[in-house]
Amino acid sequence: MLEKIFDVVSLRLSTLYDSHDHSLTLIQARTDLVRFRVKLTAMIIALLMIAWIPLDYAFMPWEDIRGIIIARVITASVLMGFLLYHPHSLTSIRVSAWLALLVAIPLLFFCYANSHLQGVAFEGKNLFVKSSYAQFPVLIAMLLSLFPLTAKEGLVIGCCITAVTVLASSLPNAPAHMLLDQGTIWIQLVVTGLAIIAGMSQLHFMAGFVEYSTKDAMTGCLKRDYGMKLLETLFAMAQRKQAPCSLLFVDLDHFKRVNDTFGHDKGDDVLKEATARMRKAIRSQDTIVRWGGEEFLIILPNTAMKDLQPVFDRLKSEGLGILPDGATQTASIGVAEYLEDSMKTPLELVTLADQRMYTAKKEGRNAVMMKSGIFAFVSLGNK
Repeated sequence: MLEKIFDVVSLRLSTLYDSHDHSLTLIQARTDLVRFRVKLTAMIIALLMIAWIPLDYAFMPWEDIRGIIIARVITASVLMGFLLYHPHSLTSIRVSAWLALLVAIPLLFFCYANSHLQGVAFEGKNLFVKSSYAQFPVLIAMLLSLFPLTAKEGLVIGCCITAVTVLASSLPNAPAHMLLDQGTIWIQLVVTGLAIIAGMSQLHFMAGFVEYSTKDAMTGCLKRDYGMKLLETLFAMAQRKQAPCSLLFVDLDHFKRVNDTFGHDKGDDVLKEATARMRKAIRSQDTIVRWGGEEFLIILPNTAMKDLQPVFDRLKSEGLGILPDGATQTASIGVAEYLEDSMKTPLELVTLADQRMYTAKKEGRNAVMMKSGIFAFVSLGNK
C-alpha cells in the first residue's frame, strides 16, 4: 500500500517538474489553455502599451519619448498579431514557442526603453514614470502565474527574465539602475518565484481535473468523447507525417451473459480485469478508450498493421481474465490502420474497425479480423 502511494506521489511530482511524463490528454488540454491565454495576455499587454503613451507625453519632453512611443506602437502591433494567427494545428512545442515570444517581445521593449532613457533627467513629478520603466519586468514575471507551467519551464523563463533585468539595471543612468541603487531587485526575484509556484499549482489542478473528467471511473480508460478528440489529434499528426496509426476495436464476448448470470458487480470486476490486462499488453504511448459497455477502442499511434502481432501475442499471454465460473473471457477484435486502409477521417477509421469487429463476431468470436479478409483465431489467455 505504501509503495503504491509512493508511486502515485512520485508520478505527481514528475508531472509538475517536466512535461515528458504528461499524458496525451493533459498535453492536449494544456496546449488549448496556453494558446487561449497567450492570445488574451498578448491583447492585454498591447492595450496597456498604447494606453501608457498619454502619460509619457504628459510628463516627458517629446524629443525624449518619440522613439519610445514608436517602440510601443511596434510592440503592440506585434502582440496583436497573436490574435490574427490561426494555425490549422498547434502542437505543444509551437505553443511553448508562442509563450516564449510573449515574454521575449515585452523584454525587448524593456531593454530598448532603458537604453533610450539613459540620458533623461527624472524629477519628482515624473519619478513614477522612471519607476514604471524600471519595474516593467515585474509585470512580465507576474504573467507566468497565468499559465500552467512545469517547474523546468518556469525556471527557464524566470531565469531569462531575471538575467535581462540584471543586464538592464547595470546600464548607468538607465531607469532600471534604480533597482541596484535602492536594492529592490529582490522584489523581481520574489515575484518571479511566486509566479512559478502559481503556474505549477495551476498545472497540478489541471492534471487532477483532466484525470477526473477524462477517465472512466471504473476501468480507468479514457471516456468516449475525450477518446475521439484524442484520436482526431493523433490522426491529424499521422496525416501530417504520413505515419501509420492503428485501431483495435475490442468487444468482450458474451458479456451480457456475465451480467445476467453473475450480477453487475461481478460484471464490473470482469471489465476491470480485462482492461488491466489489455493495458499490460500495449505500450505506454498507446491509449485504451471505453467506447461503451463492454466495447473498447485501443489507439496505437506510429504502428502499422504488420507490427501488431507482438500486441496480439501479449494479449494471448496475458489473457483477458477468468469468469466467475472458471471460463476464459474472450474478445472479438476488429483492426484498421490509417495508411493501409486509406482512411480520410478518424470517424472512417473507427467505423471500419467496428465493422471488422462485427465480422469477427459473426465468424464465431474469439478472433481478430484484419484487412482483406485475413482472419486469425486467437486464444486470449488461459491464465
